Amino acid sequence: MNPFWKISLITLAVFILLLAGVMGYLVALTDQNTYKPLISQWVKEKTQRELTFSGDIKLTFSPRFGIHLNHLSLSEFQSDKEFARVERVFLSLSLQPLVNKQLVIHEITLHGLTGTVIRFADGRLNIDDLLATGEESLPFEFYIDQVRVEQAALTFHDALHEQQVAWSDLNLEIGQITKESVDNLMLTSKGHATNFAKNDAYNFVVRLDVPNLQFGLGHIASGEVSLITKVTQQQNRLNGKFTLSNLTRSGDHFASDLMAIELVTEKEAQIARIHLSSPVVVNLKTRQVNLPDITTLLSLSTPDFPDHPRSGILQGNFAAEGLAKHIQVNLAGNIEDSQIKVEFNMLGFEKPAFNVAIDIDQLNMDRWLPKSHEKTRQASPTENKQALKAQLNDRFGFSVLTDLNANGSIRIGSLRSGDLTLSGIRFEFLSDASPFNR
Repeated sequence: MNPFWKISLITLAVFILLLAGVMGYLVALTDQNTYKPLISQWVKEKTQRELTFSGDIKLTFSPRFGIHLNHLSLSEFQSDKEFARVERVFLSLSLQPLVNKQLVIHEITLHGLTGTVIRFADGRLNIDDLLATGEESLPFEFYIDQVRVEQAALTFHDALHEQQVAWSDLNLEIGQITKESVDNLMLTSKGHATNFAKNDAYNFVVRLDVPNLQFGLGHIASGEVSLITKVTQQQNRLNGKFTLSNLTRSGDHFASDLMAIELVTEKEAQIARIHLSSPVVVNLKTRQVNLPDITTLLSLSTPDFPDHPRSGILQGNFAAEGLAKHIQVNLAGNIEDSQIKVEFNMLGFEKPAFNVAIDIDQLNMDRWLPKSHEKTRQASPTENKQALKAQLNDRFGFSVLTDLNANGSIRIGSLRSGDLTLSGIRFEFLSDASPFNR
């Protein structure tokens, strides 16, 4: 079973069973909160964390047995500093199945959950103790009919990479959960991400839908998984949608019949649309990711040509080898009337080195520059060639490649601008430190 679900379910089950075990005594007491210190002591002995009840424990018996908890907080490991808190918790369950080691929960609701996960500079997490579980199977059968998390706020502070992501207004709904399936999962949230090292920040909104997910020993299957996000960074915007259809796992292999990525970016009145699709094959053991049949549709609208977006299609493949830290991409197709071929290689992830080869058979600059642009003056072929190279750098940002640890070339067979036509345009960039030179 997935470690996340195992940890969550074991923790929940032990807590519920403990409460159920003392339920008979609690009912007989005028004050049902007498056993709060006992529960807190048990949690401290098992987790070395402090569980604090600031509110009352209340029991209900109609129409089902329910436990109401208010204002709970959990401390950091071996500390009295707060790690997480929740305003309200409600559990509704059937008692009779517990005798047969069956946990049947009708509803779990968490309202106002807040918490902070920290990755320290040395890579440790402040939840490492909670994640340290063995591989033993669950000692009972369980069934959960409905889970709700309402108005949660979670923060991930990464001191190792000097960044932080904060989710707010996080809401989660899950239908039926068993040891082998999760149905109708829907998560929505908004948030804010900050990169302290680069003094950069952006806001985002996300929605995740998983209609059904089935898992067992060594296998997973699902319907269409959908992730929708909107990102805003100053004047820049990005809307994206990611879907996986018929996701399956067998042993160390993940596969999806179709992965689709839709992106719309807006920057300074320039709108780019990208739709990428391909089957996906992932090998967890060798950390290989393959997109064997990529189709990419491109569209670019600019203020100069608001009614005539530039479009094209590229096809090819993608392969990433995590152990070798190597990424390879091959694409070919057309953008407008230009035939394009792209070969891209990257070595290393932290300080990557690039090798790029771009081949364009012909490029008409008049299709990319406004009609009002200044015509090339009468000059020598060398001067005109340099001027056109500068226009290419300004328009397409090729010059950014020279700032990277990169080798490669960009070749343009025929380049037109106004009445001028040049042949054999070639950009070359070389880094002495690049491993591609060795």
